[in-house]
Amino acid sequence: MYIKDATKKWKEKKREKEEKQQEILLKWFPFRKLSEKLQKCIKEHQLKNKWKLKGDVDVANLLSNLPTDLGNNIKRELCLDLLRNVGRFRSWSEVTLVHVCDRLKPVVHPKPARIVHAKRDSIVVREGEPIDKMSIVLQGKLCTFSSKDTGSTSNVSRESRKDLLKEGDLCGEELVDWVQDEPSSSRKLISNRTIKALTKVEALVLRTDDLKDIYNQKAKVIQAFLRKRRIMISGRNGQTLPGELTAPEIVVESGVECDEDEDEEKGFLSHFNSRFFS
Repeated sequence: MYIKDATKKWKEKKREKEEKQQEILLKWFPFRKLSEKLQKCIKEHQLKNKWKLKGDVDVANLLSNLPTDLGNNIKRELCLDLLRNVGRFRSWSEVTLVHVCDRLKPVVHPKPARIVHAKRDSIVVREGEPIDKMSIVLQGKLCTFSSKDTGSTSNVSRESRKDLLKEGDLCGEELVDWVQDEPSSSRKLISNRTIKALTKVEALVLRTDDLKDIYNQKAKVIQAFLRKRRIMISGRNGQTLPGELTAPEIVVESGVECDEDEDEEKGFLSHFNSRFFS
C-alpha cells in the first residue's frame, strides 16, 4: 500500500512539473502561431529529453535546445509568408524561400536600460554604419529615426517615434536588392537611419554572407545547367565545347540575332533569372 501511494504521488509530482514546463513554453507568444502538429512535436521533444525551461523562453534559447530539423520547421512556419513580402523574393519559388528560412539566425535584443545612454545591444543598426542583416521581428517593438529627425544618431524622444516596427515587420530588406545588384562589390550598404529596440525584441535575421551564399548557389545551378546544355549542343552540331560562363555573364541581351539553339538557351536564362533573381 505504501509503495502504491508513493508511486502515485511521484507520478502526480512529475505531471505537475511537466505542466509547469509547458506553461512556460506557452507564454512564448510565437509558439501560439505554430501549427498544432509542430507544437506537439516540440512538447514531445521537451518531455523526451527532460529539457528544463528556466525563466522566459525566447527564440534563441528555444532553437538552441531543439534539433536542427525541428528548428528549421519553426523558422519556416513563422517566416515563409513574411519573406514573400520582400520585393525580390516574391518571384522566388517556395523551395528557394524554404532554403532562405533555414539560413535565418535567432537574435535577441534586450530591453534598453533606463539611462540616458542606452546600451549598445538595444541598437539594431546605427545611422551611418553598415547594414549586415535583414531582420524579421517575431516579438517586441523597435523605432527607426535619423539624425535629421532628432539631431542624434542614438537617442530619440517620444515625439520622434513615428516609425515603429513590431511583430511581423521586416527591417533591412534593402540588403536583398543590394546583394543582388552588387554581388562582388567590396563596398558595404550604409544605413540612413538608426533602428533601436524599445522593448525586448526577438528576431530571425538573414545575414549578408548567407544571402550571398544563396545567390552563389543559384549561379552554380545555372552554370551547371548551361554546361550540360552546351555539351549536348556541341555534340549535336559537331562543335567543340566553349568555355564556361561565369555568374556575371548570365545575362540575356535584347536585339541580338541567334540561331535556334542559342535562342532556346537564352529563353531558359530569361525564365531562370526572372524566377530566381528578379
